[in-house]
Amino acid sequence: MNGALNIADRLRSLAEKMPHARAVVDARRLGGRRIEDVPSIDFAELDARVDANITGLRALGFREGMRCLLMVPPSFEFFGLTFALFRMGVIPVFIDPAMGRVNVLGAVREVEPEAMIGTPKAQLARTLFPSAFRSVRVRVTVHGPAIFGG
Repeated sequence: MNGALNIADRLRSLAEKMPHARAVVDARRLGGRRIEDVPSIDFAELDARVDANITGLRALGFREGMRCLLMVPPSFEFFGLTFALFRMGVIPVFIDPAMGRVNVLGAVREVEPEAMIGTPKAQLARTLFPSAFRSVRVRVTVHGPAIFGG
């Protein structure tokens, strides 16, 4: 990148300063439990996941400056991928599915992402509405089988 700091640089710094501190907590599993009893990952593990994701994404053709539609629900994978995209200089595009089908498809058309990382359900949407996703050249599927590509 151009030498400017971004949030992914802060993650690396925290991983070095306090590697075993909690970085991400799976709040979906809180449900009255103590936070200590809920699955979490620490800064060192998150930073390692980011590096591993970068290796894989680069091998697939991800590069600085490209726009990537990220359609992954909040999860450990989501945070590892988001920080990987930031660290690589890839522009993550987040579109809230609660906007409704017409608005989501319109936003995808307008953004013209070159890459897409999504769940099988998101990849299904890509196959059902190909004109909205016509700019997507690189596909990655997470949280399930790549039955719709990726």
